[in-house]
Amino acid sequence: MCGPYPHGHLFNVEAWGEKNLDEPLMAIVGELHNRTLVRMMNGGSQTGEGIARWILDRLMTTNPEVDGVSVAFGHWKFTVERERR
Repeated sequence: MCGPYPHGHLFNVEAWGEKNLDEPLMAIVGELHNRTLVRMMNGGSQTGEGIARWILDRLMTTNPEVDGVSVAFGHWKFTVERERR
């Protein structure tokens, strides 16, 4: 929710890594469709960067080869990359 009334936003999401991540990315993004982000991202940030971080964290649990995720809406684009240790 941004403002006093619930409403939706359209996002473009990309993920990259050592293999094709289209299928797992679509599954995760599908979970967000028509959902209230506050409920989905319990304790997380619903900003563009927060959404990208949430998706990256979810992808990393089953796809360790993921390197980063970007979320874009309007003229804004937020990118988070995996920290390599």
